[in-house]
Amino acid sequence: MPTYPIAMSPERVELIYDMLRRLEIDPAKILHAGQRFVRHQTLCIGDRLTGTKRITAIADRKGGALTFIDTVIDYRNPAGELVCEDHCSLVARNS
Repeated sequence: MPTYPIAMSPERVELIYDMLRRLEIDPAKILHAGQRFVRHQTLCIGDRLTGTKRITAIADRKGGALTFIDTVIDYRNPAGELVCEDHCSLVARNS
């Protein structure tokens, strides 16, 4: 699957910053650890989708020096059908 779902809209970036604000994590201390997409339907350029982000796991490691955050954004079409999922892993440096 092409990676163009990443460029869908500026709202995607705002979802990430909103999550970091709520978790009180400085965006400057974030590393992108991984990403994958799960396609449920054909995705075409020009499709209108709505994304809902959820945190699936948070874990402290290295004695609390690092926080791993796993998230999923579910993208749905206007009929409410799941079109694709964006699974993302972030690492926050806590020192």
